[in-house]
Amino acid sequence: MPVTNDEIVEALLRPIDQALQRQGITPEYLAKKLKQELNATVVKTHYDPKRGEIVYSKKLPAWEIRQRARQDAHRLLNHYPATKHEVSARVGVVDYQDLDEETRAKLREAATEIAKAILESEKEPSE
Repeated sequence: MPVTNDEIVEALLRPIDQALQRQGITPEYLAKKLKQELNATVVKTHYDPKRGEIVYSKKLPAWEIRQRARQDAHRLLNHYPATKHEVSARVGVVDYQDLDEETRAKLREAATEIAKAILESEKEPSE
């Protein structure tokens, strides 16, 4: 049965998405955190020797955090031009039956290694 490049990429990324979901890192959670960062504030402190105490400022915009959050939002919304990536893969569908035995063996070996790595990454760390 032919397998497309998109199917291979999806199969490799699915475990990562599932692991993030299990930890509560959902698109909604990320959107909420991004909104908080876009409105981030900071309170500055300094010691006032005349009063002999630490003085706190009012809440001020945390410009550095807001700037990074704004850039993240633009990236997520595809507002920046696409980054050029060099791809050296053959695009299309490969029929497993058309491959020679040596290539099939290499493909099986690679698939086994990928599966082992995915299973290993999904193991919960013992605490």
